[in-house]
Amino acid sequence: MVITVTSSRKGQGQTITAIMLGGMLKSLDRSKKVLIIDTNQLVDDLDLYLNASVMPLGLDDFINHFNHGKIARDTLAACTREFNGINYMSSNNQNKLNDDVLDKLLEISSETYDYVIVDAGFAVQEYLFKHSDQVVLVTTPSITAQSMLSRMVKRLDVRGKYTVVINWFDRMADISVEEIKANFSVFEKVQYYTLPFDVKLSAEANKSRLLHYF
Repeated sequence: MVITVTSSRKGQGQTITAIMLGGMLKSLDRSKKVLIIDTNQLVDDLDLYLNASVMPLGLDDFINHFNHGKIARDTLAACTREFNGINYMSSNNQNKLNDDVLDKLLEISSETYDYVIVDAGFAVQEYLFKHSDQVVLVTTPSITAQSMLSRMVKRLDVRGKYTVVINWFDRMADISVEEIKANFSVFEKVQYYTLPFDVKLSAEANKSRLLHYF
């Protein structure tokens, strides 16, 4: 199952949501294999939040293997790292990530893992909206975030399966939850989750200890 986690702008809690979702899925069934892929090449926060400052290989290396026709059975394993029972692929910004690379990456990831969670950067949103089993849109109740979210929503398939996570609704509410839901009035199936500001979670993120929750 491929789950894309994305947002309309930086600072919405997208990467933290992806990490916590991976941890939750793993904790529900320890036999399941979970991979988190960071495709946000401009803001590669995954390493930061997981305290993985020394990442030997990652997405950039997978792209290199692909560009040179050297994708083998062990390529994915070589470009990922395990942390608290969850595997993840760090983002890099040296090589361009295109649709052909994503095709191969999702193909072999889906063959190996039960859950593939993609922390999606802006450049690959269009592709991932079409090739994911579930899309999680992370936002906050701010006017700027909702203006940008409205533009992004127009690119979505109304028949898709979407989950909207509204972070910090109790702390920075410039706009109501009902107004946010109005953005998705044309969609067939949307689930909403409102999350309050969590001091402990924020502290754990700052200490690079997010997966210690699980």
